[in-house]
Amino acid sequence: MRRIFLLTLLLTLSLFLTSWANNKIFEVSSSGEVVFNLTNDQSLGGLGLALKFGNPGDDITCTWSSFEGTRLDYISFKDVVVDNKNKTLLVYAIPLQQDHISSDSGALVRLKFSGTVPLKFEQTTIHHQEGISLISSEAKELSFEFDPAPTNVTEEKKSIPVEFALSQNYPNPFNPETQIEYALPSNSYVKLNIYNVLGQKVKTLVDEKMSAGYHSALWDGKDDKGDDVSSGIYFYKLQTDKFDQVKKMLLVK
Repeated sequence: MRRIFLLTLLLTLSLFLTSWANNKIFEVSSSGEVVFNLTNDQSLGGLGLALKFGNPGDDITCTWSSFEGTRLDYISFKDVVVDNKNKTLLVYAIPLQQDHISSDSGALVRLKFSGTVPLKFEQTTIHHQEGISLISSEAKELSFEFDPAPTNVTEEKKSIPVEFALSQNYPNPFNPETQIEYALPSNSYVKLNIYNVLGQKVKTLVDEKMSAGYHSALWDGKDDKGDDVSSGIYFYKLQTDKFDQVKKMLLVK
């Protein structure tokens, strides 16, 4: 219901103003993370971004997305809807009780892809949401620049975190895979394990010395033997010589 409401709201608001990006196809490496940036000179009442990143059958999938640390981080009504079968994604953000998206420049969302085919980003139509819709809070002519050129997230996060941290996995609930991010303020030997509700270790994701910085690990819902695990609650534990934390996640099939 929430997404239906969102799409209805986007279509209604876009009657006031819809702006289009240049008809360009952007090719980037199929490995690593991609950051989409937006420069806008007016505050925005909403944003909808519908993109095609490949052709059906291509060996490329979007495996992870995050708004953490981006310009849209503060907005509660936002999401990335990925269709890896049709190779499309829809990014939306609507400030409801929060302030409008202020005029500024910077990252909107971070995405991670896997596969061997180079990515090709182009405008598309998803659930009647087409291309790039930017809804100006003042309903005036909007001047903007949209730059989906990739940047390396590790380069963007040059600063070393000041403390250890373990983030909530994303997405959660998940199927078939989920991303786990963690921060290390110093070089540390790291163990990141998955456990079931009986406390039995299911999967070892990390067991090695890691450099200080921001890191992430992907769990594909398989155990150490390579077998698919069943639906249910699982726990992931990050352990170093100075830090120990456990969080809960849900696998739904």
